Amino acid sequence: MYFDENDYDSSEDYEYNEFTADIIAEFNYNKKIEIVSFYKEKLSKEPEFIGIKNICAGKFLSFIEDTTKSEKLIKKDYKLNFEQYLIFIDMYSELNLTGNYHIFNLVTKKIFEKIYV
Repeated sequence: MYFDENDYDSSEDYEYNEFTADIIAEFNYNKKIEIVSFYKEKLSKEPEFIGIKNICAGKFLSFIEDTTKSEKLIKKDYKLNFEQYLIFIDMYSELNLTGNYHIFNLVTKKIFEKIYV
């Protein structure tokens, strides 16, 4: 029996790797983007966050992931109301991140710096 180099031979056992690390990382990133997009839509219904539609989900995700506790707020910075706080709690929970009111306000500060230029 003769097979060309590119022909399929069912008699051979082929090993398949399920997914490479890069593919898994891309799946995880896409899942995070879906989560952030969902909560970005919820936040856009809040009057202060109306301009959030102009920020892509990737940028919003980077605000979330790059914000550290060491950053400072000043007194005139915006503070989340209770409904907005709950949106952030749910979003961070789905992203498997830990956050607190201070971190949420820091992320909000970055969002407002971007949309209210």
